[in-house]
Amino acid sequence: MLKAIVGVEIEITRLQGKAKLSQNKEVRDIRSASEALKASGEVKISEAMSQAADVKERTQAKWMRPRKRPKNEASSLLNTRLVSVMFR
Repeated sequence: MLKAIVGVEIEITRLQGKAKLSQNKEVRDIRSASEALKASGEVKISEAMSQAADVKERTQAKWMRPRKRPKNEASSLLNTRLVSVMFR
């Protein structure tokens, strides 16, 4: 069995970090977590979460704006079919 074990060496050439900061949460939840972190003395991460909440709030505001309606019924039907194809 020991003969089947093979050692591998991998050279790391780059590290990439990600900042999640509750990205899948609602804005009010992110703000609440930010306030709790600030109260516990974690000021830097609290500020980062607050900024993330601001960005998310602005982004949601853009997506929630009413869309222009199609000029005619044919283009409305086309849009509906395109959306249904995209979500299959």
